[in-house]
Amino acid sequence: MAFSQQDAATSEETSFCRGRRPRTTDTLGVTDPDALAQLKRDLAVVVSAEAPFFLTDLCGLAPDAAVTSAVRTATTVTEAAVRAAAQE
Repeated sequence: MAFSQQDAATSEETSFCRGRRPRTTDTLGVTDPDALAQLKRDLAVVVSAEAPFFLTDLCGLAPDAAVTSAVRTATTVTEAAVRAAAQE
């Protein structure tokens, strides 16, 4: 099962996934550098070298399902960080 761009863009809140590039002033690095640093740490856990092994060996996922799960988690974490920064 391959992850498609449509899967990543399932709501209006993820319009940045549909090709609209944020203006430089919209980026988290400009508006909230501390939030960007935390997002990088959060995503490091999701995309670490151990993540695929954990998902396949311990959770029993097939490799494609493990990738799909990691992408979904990374998308969710990123959306939450952007949403939280926008509310501050």
